Amino acid sequence: MVKKIYTLLVGINEYKNTYKNATLSGCVNDIEVIQTYSSKRIDIDKQWELVEKKLINESATRQNIIDAFQQHLCQAGEEDVVLFYYAGHGSYEPAPNIFRTLNQDRQLETIVCYDSQTEGVLDLADKELNYLIEQVAQKNPHILVILDCCHSGTATREPNVVERQAPTTGVARNLQDFLFPEAWINKRLSDNYKIPRHIAIAACREHQKAKEYVGNYQVRGAFSYFLTEALHRATSLSYVDLVREINALITGKVDNQSPQIEGGAEDCRLTFLGGAIGERTNYLNLYYDEQTHHSWMIDSGILHGIRPVSEGDTILAIFPKDLAPEELLQTTNAVCKAQISQVMTECSKVELLDYSSNLSKQKAYCAVIVEVPLPKLKVYFTGDEKGIQFAATALHNSIFIQEVESCEQANYYLEATNNQYWIKVAVDKRPLVAPIPEEPATSGYTSQDANQIIKRLENIARWQNILDLKTPATSQIQPGDIEMEIIITSGSNRYSSKEITSDMRGEYTLKSDGTAEPPRVEVKIVNNTDKTLYFHIIELAESYGICVPNFFEEKSSIRLSAREIISSTKPIKFGIPSEYVKSGVTEYDGIFKLIASTREFNATLLEQKGVSSPPPQHRSSGVSGTLNRLMNKVYTREPLGDDDEYIDNWMTQEVKVTYIKPPSGVEIQQSEAITIINGVQLQSHSTFKGRFSLKPLPPTSRSSDSKIVPPTFIESINLFKFNRTTRDGSGISSVLEITNVENHETVTPGNPLKIVVQNREGLLNSDEHLLITAFDGEFFLPIGKGKTEGQCTEITIERLPVPTVSGRSLHGSIIILFQKLIYKTLGTEFTYPLLRSVEVSQDKQRAVYEQDKEKIKSSVTSSEKILLYIHGIIGDTTSLVKSLQLAKFTENGQEKTLRDKYNLVLAFDYENLHTTIEDNAKFLKQRLEEIGLGANHGKQLHIVAHSMGGLISRTFIEKEGGNQVVQHLVMLGTPNNGSPWPCIQDWAFMCLGIGLNQLSTIIWPANILAALLAFLEVNDNALEQMNPKHSFITDIATNPDPNVQYTIIAGDCSIKKQAYSTELGKQSAIIRLSQKLFSSTTNNMLDTICNLVFNEPNDIAVALDSIKSINLNRNPQPRIISPDAACDHLTYFSSQAGLDALIKALI
Repeated sequence: MVKKIYTLLVGINEYKNTYKNATLSGCVNDIEVIQTYSSKRIDIDKQWELVEKKLINESATRQNIIDAFQQHLCQAGEEDVVLFYYAGHGSYEPAPNIFRTLNQDRQLETIVCYDSQTEGVLDLADKELNYLIEQVAQKNPHILVILDCCHSGTATREPNVVERQAPTTGVARNLQDFLFPEAWINKRLSDNYKIPRHIAIAACREHQKAKEYVGNYQVRGAFSYFLTEALHRATSLSYVDLVREINALITGKVDNQSPQIEGGAEDCRLTFLGGAIGERTNYLNLYYDEQTHHSWMIDSGILHGIRPVSEGDTILAIFPKDLAPEELLQTTNAVCKAQISQVMTECSKVELLDYSSNLSKQKAYCAVIVEVPLPKLKVYFTGDEKGIQFAATALHNSIFIQEVESCEQANYYLEATNNQYWIKVAVDKRPLVAPIPEEPATSGYTSQDANQIIKRLENIARWQNILDLKTPATSQIQPGDIEMEIIITSGSNRYSSKEITSDMRGEYTLKSDGTAEPPRVEVKIVNNTDKTLYFHIIELAESYGICVPNFFEEKSSIRLSAREIISSTKPIKFGIPSEYVKSGVTEYDGIFKLIASTREFNATLLEQKGVSSPPPQHRSSGVSGTLNRLMNKVYTREPLGDDDEYIDNWMTQEVKVTYIKPPSGVEIQQSEAITIINGVQLQSHSTFKGRFSLKPLPPTSRSSDSKIVPPTFIESINLFKFNRTTRDGSGISSVLEITNVENHETVTPGNPLKIVVQNREGLLNSDEHLLITAFDGEFFLPIGKGKTEGQCTEITIERLPVPTVSGRSLHGSIIILFQKLIYKTLGTEFTYPLLRSVEVSQDKQRAVYEQDKEKIKSSVTSSEKILLYIHGIIGDTTSLVKSLQLAKFTENGQEKTLRDKYNLVLAFDYENLHTTIEDNAKFLKQRLEEIGLGANHGKQLHIVAHSMGGLISRTFIEKEGGNQVVQHLVMLGTPNNGSPWPCIQDWAFMCLGIGLNQLSTIIWPANILAALLAFLEVNDNALEQMNPKHSFITDIATNPDPNVQYTIIAGDCSIKKQAYSTELGKQSAIIRLSQKLFSSTTNNMLDTICNLVFNEPNDIAVALDSIKSINLNRNPQPRIISPDAACDHLTYFSSQAGLDALIKALI
């Protein structure tokens, strides 16, 4: 009787609603590859028939998918197999109340059909997929569901980084809008309901992202690519072994994506597709193709696990057809050797290496693989040219690394930046290990550092080669012939890889004295054959170290007799290396790899230390065999002399284990303070729950895509110190990690978290300000403030981001960085307002003020042309007056500065939060009169005023008689028609968020962010006078003409265009950021303000229309500098465009 395999393959790159669902690149490729695999590898000799249905792009509508389930897959009978494979976007939506008991997160996961989220068309929800599978299961076929999309952990994609996840609609659907009848709901909610029997394999866990990946020069889903790689390399894998194989293959290549399997324990141990895939033979068929290729060929290609020629040489031994299987093990029986020259899908071209053999083109031969390729690691160099040159020179003689010309070809990036070398994963630019050197070098790039980074890459290459060693296609050892069982003991709990279908996790156990006991690991090896085999186990650690664990006394291979079972001599402790623990690592992966062979081998050939240590230089196996030769090639590509007499049959198997160390630290208390570390006390909080621990900043967090350090501070960071360096070398703690987080939303400005630091290292100087930030998965957010009073620093955390969910923390974790910014303010010891003369040092670094009134008065007397700076609402004149030396022009062929045009420069600093604009205008008049600049003084006085300083200047000129004192007013970014921001604190806080995330067109340097931070530390104050409807703004527009020249400079650089974007159905980034920065009670108001300010031309603070709101009928006519300056509100006096506009206004 013919058994059938019904497949429904759905892949969607392009969606009808592209506004909400971003275009993907690899989904259709995934479907084409799996279709080819299933059609070519089905064993027709076992009377299997493939019945296919494929829906891609516009054909994959919701209704077509439903119809395909009900009309195609439902035909499957008891002896048949069903495969539903989906590659595309996943999403989620609120669950109706009736389903919320089934979904703890109160969400339904969905798959996004081609026409989803268009008028009248919904996603296909997980409960609907459940209903469809139940219909297919009525005749009891073998059902396999594979989902390569995000949120595939229970139902159901990121290259830099493309996510297979669409945005949620945010609206719960009505029950009548589901596919199933309401009667089925009662059945589904019944305590007696049983999920229909099926196996589901998902691309990732619920909290992870399914990413896209470039493999073999083709964009694929990362999960789908490694799934087909695993299938190509083996035949009769169980589902559990298949998922473990994918997990091992994906390690080190794609971050934070762990495929998972769901189904009954017995079902998960069934063979892939019910054993329909053809069994592997002990040899390949060699024949001469005279019709098509005119070449020697073998009947195996990519589908059968033959590796591409680009990865290295695959060598074959050629035998006559009439030999017994055991005779294929002896090279003396071979008639010649051959090398694969081109690998195709189902077959490969072969070149004979010994033409004296005179093979007959009319005969077929047996070909056995004797040597498999060990591909070079493909690395793309990027960054600073000088650093790249050093690295390229160091790479010249490497036999393990290949530099590639495009990033699409690369496994890893080598990035030279800020005098450091970084190794990054190509798919998501994640740093792989700490940089070299770990701190930016002041001496620049060196050949020593370049050599060290290349050696580190070679370490990674060898590790990857060993991980990728897979059972050769012609091995006589089949999957299942030998089995490895990993047994983990954590405290009183004991877990076996035979019982657990998901990832193996080795958790530390907290002891009564507060220390953590690492898990213990045992192994059991079973020989299911009637022949003697040899085996050993190696561990591939996350540090890229490889060792032969002490499970057994023998370091070479261990003899395993027919049907024998061997267990390790004692449990071995495995865990996280101390240097990783000191860096704050609480999860660490290790892979146990079983290597089995028909002959003895030396496993120690593969050992190497982690990346921080050099690899061993001298190796000697003392044992012959093709497997030993292959192991030795991992470390040297040099020839090893004569061929071996025998061909080893060998196989491999992997089990990945994640070691989890519970976070150290303390639980916050509800009624009393608790000490985190000596001298650092955490105050109680009535509702927030979490475990607090202080850690050093990990070296890998200094990369350009850091999730801890904001990009502005990557190259230079001044860490706040909670402690001094400890004796064990664990370093300065500047990072706070909060795990097991509950009720994060209860932390508010009115109910904050407070930490008191009483260590000397934690005191802030008068010019130091504490920047406290956390990354929420999208933005770096400023979340609190710190202030030193007396001998302690009080840290106040006023808001927390949504915790990042991970496998090690049930409720998620939050990582907070503390760093110091330097910004010197005038302070309260000065009596405002201040009118002083000022000079700027030649190095443009220092402003030197003179405040002696008599000296200033004397300078005024001897001067003819005077320039007066007046600052805006933020900061003081220090940042403005540096433009005296920075602003330059050419006169009579000579370069001159703005300072050269004036005899004297004055600066007016005023109290800018609690004093009205009118009062400051009166103070300005008074101070000018005191130094001899009253009405009709006979000098030329020009004012350069920033922001609100322009309104003070106008009030002085138009209302206080300043038109008899001032001849020219230049205003930069002045809100002449008001500002919609009701509170300057809100605007400054918003700007701090913009700067931290580099959303502004001009990237702000650290000193601007420091100025914003310093400003935010003062008390809040409403800017009532800046409101467009306030009488001050309406009155100033109707003031009489003062007959003074006004010049206006408006900056037109604001937010990056992508920050305005509303792609994927989301609000713009600038709106999303504002919603995260401010409480929900003010969100509507802030959304309105952000839309008002940022959706029309503006300089980030003020709309251009407001800046230019001056009556042009005045005499002399106000001058508006054109074109608008390519700068923003905070860079008028530091950007070249702003300085050029200032020269244009004054010269």
